[in-house]
Amino acid sequence: MACTRFTILMCGSTGAGKSTAGNIAGNIASGQPGAFKVGHGTDSETKRSEAIDFNIVGPGGIVYPCRLIDTIGFGDSELKPEKQFEGFSTFIDLAPGGLNVICYVQKWGRLKSDEQEAMHLVAEAFGAGQRTHTAVVITHCTKEDGFYEEEIKKSSAWSRVIDYFQGGRIYIDSQEQPEVARTKLHQLMLHIIQKNNSEKLSHAGFEEAVQYRLQKQQLINALPFDLRTGPQTILDELQQGKKSRSELEASIIQQQRVEARRQEQARNLKKAGEDLQDQIGQTANANQRAEEAKRKTGEAEEWARAEAQKSADLLTANQGLEGKLSQAKMQSERTIADNRRLAAEAAQAKADKERVEEKGGGNRTIVRCTRSECICCERSGASVVLGQTANANQRAEEANEKKDEAEKRANAEATRSVELRTTNQGLEDELSRAKKQSESTSAENRRLAAEVAKGNADKESLEQTVRALEAQVKKSEQTAKDAEASVNGWAIASAVATGIAAGGVAFCTAGASEVARGALALKTVVAAVGAGAPVVLGVRKGGEEKIQKAKNEVEKSQKLLDDAKKKLGQ
Repeated sequence: MACTRFTILMCGSTGAGKSTAGNIAGNIASGQPGAFKVGHGTDSETKRSEAIDFNIVGPGGIVYPCRLIDTIGFGDSELKPEKQFEGFSTFIDLAPGGLNVICYVQKWGRLKSDEQEAMHLVAEAFGAGQRTHTAVVITHCTKEDGFYEEEIKKSSAWSRVIDYFQGGRIYIDSQEQPEVARTKLHQLMLHIIQKNNSEKLSHAGFEEAVQYRLQKQQLINALPFDLRTGPQTILDELQQGKKSRSELEASIIQQQRVEARRQEQARNLKKAGEDLQDQIGQTANANQRAEEAKRKTGEAEEWARAEAQKSADLLTANQGLEGKLSQAKMQSERTIADNRRLAAEAAQAKADKERVEEKGGGNRTIVRCTRSECICCERSGASVVLGQTANANQRAEEANEKKDEAEKRANAEATRSVELRTTNQGLEDELSRAKKQSESTSAENRRLAAEVAKGNADKESLEQTVRALEAQVKKSEQTAKDAEASVNGWAIASAVATGIAAGGVAFCTAGASEVARGALALKTVVAAVGAGAPVVLGVRKGGEEKIQKAKNEVEKSQKLLDDAKKKLGQ
């Protein structure tokens, strides 16, 4: 009878004897080349799925080609739950066509909580369709099968396992009776193959669970280190059957919202930093403009003082010119009065001359006597009249000369007065221009003062922004400290949990904040250990790097603030 190859999967808790049972079923001794590695204790020797190809000879000599796949043990203390799940899922590559038989291997004894959770994992991974394909292989059984049948009836935990998996059960002693164990294993495998008419269990359900877990794991890994703990714990407990998908998705969404708020705060902080840089630049420009305005104000004030002094000098000069002009006017008036007096005297002299000439009788020659009185003269006092006439003529000539000189002086004074008036008008025009320039300078000073006031207002606004940014930096520092304390708290919880799980005492040295951060984790750990469940705690890899990165961001922001304060001080 020609047969296709049948695929058999061995799964179960670490230390149950999967690898040993697989070697016996595959007709290969442990330790030989190609055999499954056999571990001891709670650390699984199998880190990923492995396969052995062998044949089962059935009734009538029918050969059944088989592939037996050994998977990673659940509850491996060296591997995190997500790594256990990934290692277990690698069997898919070894059984692309599906599974004929699933042997759930369990060591005889009291069922622990993690062993019951392993059963839930198998049920979740393969779905309800696996029940007729799955059988229970109970190892370390040194007594007759009837003994264990009776004991199972007394144990509700064992009864649930047996009732759930409908492929059957066998009791084997791999150490003392390997041949018997091999026969029982082969018979069990053939029974399930024939019971299901050689049909294989589809991978569709398990692949969906694998994809779901991988997708959620990617979402968790995308979260910051300090936000992963809650969703990661729920994902691990989902694998153990303690949590539901809705709880996992709610936890991821909650942490994503927290991260979104953090990113928004980071963007706001970055924008505040950029705004601060812009404001620093604006303040520097405002300070530069203020210094330039101050310089121009000083120059304007100096020019105004010079113009004011010049105006004062012009005013003084103008007053002096006005005084001189007044003196020239007075002198001109005196000269005109003198001219009038001299003209009157000249007219009087001319009249006297004419009168003397009339008295002298025309062309008659008169000889002046040498004596003061002469009886021989025709008219007494004629010589005196002639002398007076000569004097009058002389005075008239002198008056005319003085008149000419006075006229010249008057003309000169008039010319000088015109020149003074022209100069005075120029000085008045210059003074008017100086006043207008002074008013323009005052207006410029007021504008510059307004710019300085605006620069001071911008500086005050910048200082307020700096204070707000300082508060934000302090808040970021506190967030980094809280994250570090949280990591340290979980590290403490992990150390204590490891000591408790091993039955010993764990000692640690930490600050009060770290211990407080780990209090809630420790409470959960103690409760789990009291229920008999092994606890795997640890600080996620890369956490310290992310905390250091957060500290670096805080230092960078602090440096930015220091530079801003330095520039503000300048």
